[in-house]
Amino acid sequence: GFEPRINFRWTVDKHSSIKGGYMRNFQYIHLTSLSPTSLPTDVWLPSTDVLKPQFGQQWSIGYFRNFLDDMLESRLEVYYKNMKNVSEYKEGAQPQQTVNDNIDNLLVFGIGRSYGAELFVKKRIGTWQGWIGYTWSKTERRLDQINNGDWYPSRWDRRHDISIVST
Repeated sequence: GFEPRINFRWTVDKHSSIKGGYMRNFQYIHLTSLSPTSLPTDVWLPSTDVLKPQFGQQWSIGYFRNFLDDMLESRLEVYYKNMKNVSEYKEGAQPQQTVNDNIDNLLVFGIGRSYGAELFVKKRIGTWQGWIGYTWSKTERRLDQINNGDWYPSRWDRRHDISIVST
């Protein structure tokens, strides 16, 4: 599939800029699972005439600024991603059913979305260096045959994520 990427950067002043971008991509291999946790029932499946490639579009924009003679770098970014052709097992599907049936027949398909904000501060100069990153995000799916067609949290939904690195 055609996968364009467009990025821009606008320099506000010597220490700050605004960056943004758009990307579109296809994924031709799918991770399917019968459980919200990683188990041996997780299966990677290639796209087929039934299991269409996943399609996603992502937009992002952020403000970047350096402080204290460029000793600290910071950024605040927001993003939104929509996804099509996401797949899940049908409700009530069992792993042993794949022995006697084509696995494509046990799947249902729908859409997904992910959005959030990221805050990042990094100390780049000096004996002690490191960074702190915080992300708030929401990842959801909607499949007509699951959860009455309402949005529900994806297996990869991580609302709050913080990383601290020091060297």
